[in-house]
Amino acid sequence: MTRAEFHPESLAACLVAIERAETPLTVAELRRQLQPTFAFRAAQEKHVEGLLEAEAKEARVHVWPPVPHGKRKRFWHVGFADTVAEKLMEALAGAPATPRQAVERLRGLLPRVGSKKASEEARRQLQRLATDDRVIEFAANRQTQVYFSNDWLRKLVGAPAVDALPEAILAAVEGLESRRGNYVAVDEVRASAPVRRAFDKTAVQLARKGYLVLGSYDGQRPIPEQHQAEFVEDSHGNLYIGVARAREGDEI
Repeated sequence: MTRAEFHPESLAACLVAIERAETPLTVAELRRQLQPTFAFRAAQEKHVEGLLEAEAKEARVHVWPPVPHGKRKRFWHVGFADTVAEKLMEALAGAPATPRQAVERLRGLLPRVGSKKASEEARRQLQRLATDDRVIEFAANRQTQVYFSNDWLRKLVGAPAVDALPEAILAAVEGLESRRGNYVAVDEVRASAPVRRAFDKTAVQLARKGYLVLGSYDGQRPIPEQHQAEFVEDSHGNLYIGVARAREGDEI
């Protein structure tokens, strides 16, 4: 069979095999699976790969990166990015993680994906999940972000504490806007009392559970209104100037 003799039935058989596959497949693996009924030659693999890439543009299949140390693209019925996002949600279900920790947890959850590709895509998907409000991104310091799944956080601190933030934002905007429909500056909303209280309550509960350590403030009081957003305050009026993740040996 020449390139011109590659039949539509063979392409259709490739798509069916990809749909049924438990892991992504290269064209060479597809060729071996389809023998002898819909066989094509090894010399035609690049041509078939091009046809499948065209199918991927129509979202009928999805392109996956090669296996570690491999060079040939793979094809599957679910997308690489969506699979990474799904596995990240699974990885964060048990406990929060930094991007590096999340990548470590992905090992074994992705079918034969190299660590570099997994790391690059994981970091992109963490940002996407945070943007879509499927996870919460917390800046532990200037260099380190920690990601929490909403479900994990609800189990830890209770649904009211987590769900209070949307209500706090709405209350802040309502209190700050000059009239309904007028914009309020984002930094004003973030620094507002309702949003501060919702943030502070969650941070304090995380500290009580042993996941965060709060750095106490022992300076002068009272704190001017314009600087109150720089502190976390607990229910007893104690102020905290900084937060850090608990050391591994101190975590619950």
